[in-house]
Amino acid sequence: YGIKSISFSTDEVVWIAGLRFAKNVEEAATGVIFRSEDEGKTWERREPPESNDGFERIHFIDEANGWLVSKDSVFSTSNGGEEWKKVITLK
Repeated sequence: YGIKSISFSTDEVVWIAGLRFAKNVEEAATGVIFRSEDEGKTWERREPPESNDGFERIHFIDEANGWLVSKDSVFSTSNGGEEWKKVITLK
């Protein structure tokens, strides 16, 4: 994994975002998101929106509301990362 960004939504809840590298030439790299509820001691992989170029930034302003940026899109969540909606296309 290539981790590019980290964000705290509370003192204990931490998010990281980046890229899962392809295992071989037939497989595409994909964006990844992980969430920790214990200050980073353990991590759970979360279902990200579709992004084959990975994620550049993740930022939460509270437990529910956050943004995720890929090279060509901006996504938002208002339910703690359960669902992500594309809000801007950058290209």
